[in-house]
Amino acid sequence: GGRAFLDCIQHEGASMPGDPGQSTFTISMFFQGQRVRSNQFACACEPTINETFLFEVAAGDGRDSKEEQLLQTPDQLHLILLCQKGAEWEAVAGCYLDWRRVLVSEHGRTSCSVEVKGLAAECAVTVGILDLVVELVPWRGKVVAMETFSTHMKVEENRFSERERLFYIYTKQWWKEFLQIRPSHSQRLIKIFSQDEFGAKWPVFSFVHPLKADWILESPRHAARFVSLIPYVQSSTTFGSEGCRREVWSSLHTLLSCKKGVSFSVRLMSACL
Repeated sequence: GGRAFLDCIQHEGASMPGDPGQSTFTISMFFQGQRVRSNQFACACEPTINETFLFEVAAGDGRDSKEEQLLQTPDQLHLILLCQKGAEWEAVAGCYLDWRRVLVSEHGRTSCSVEVKGLAAECAVTVGILDLVVELVPWRGKVVAMETFSTHMKVEENRFSERERLFYIYTKQWWKEFLQIRPSHSQRLIKIFSQDEFGAKWPVFSFVHPLKADWILESPRHAARFVSLIPYVQSSTTFGSEGCRREVWSSLHTLLSCKKGVSFSVRLMSACL
């Protein structure tokens, strides 16, 4: 279920989803190339959500036990909360969820409350709280020790931080050498980092993921035609100020869920096809 969706208080007591003028929510989730979507439910301060999503976890092949392979799978669940107003869908909140805590719980089942925050210009604002139950099936009866889990997560975090630091140092050196080639390079618009819908900054190449769609799109011409059908929307602003407009590169999951996007995100999808 959900709670603390304070922006939806005005909809309390409204009629069921599908009625004219009634706003509805739906949840879209993405994990390891699998994308699922919930049924619509009423937009309310404490919405009732009874949905079950099933994902197949592709763990690495190796000599480690199955539990250790799952622990070494860094892919997170990407959750997007969509709101339908009339015929339009809008992404209003989202989050990333690390599902691996289920490995340290008895019976392979754990409950958690997740804050979903706004997107783009409202990425620091909590929209509401979702109560989730994560379960690993089939349950093999083996629990990862909490000490092992904590150590692995700490090592993984340190490794990621070190990679970020080294890339930042390399980027500074590359930019310095690039400007030394000729003075006119300082006038070129070159983007190295960009901000996603959650406010995090990433190297621009991390937004490009090859999509295998040859069974639908037979040629680059078909891919270009498909992308051209995606409607453009304006970039988000902070408190309605045009001077504070942000350039946000949304994930492909967010773009496909909304069936529209800003020009940067649409062009990114074209590069991925």
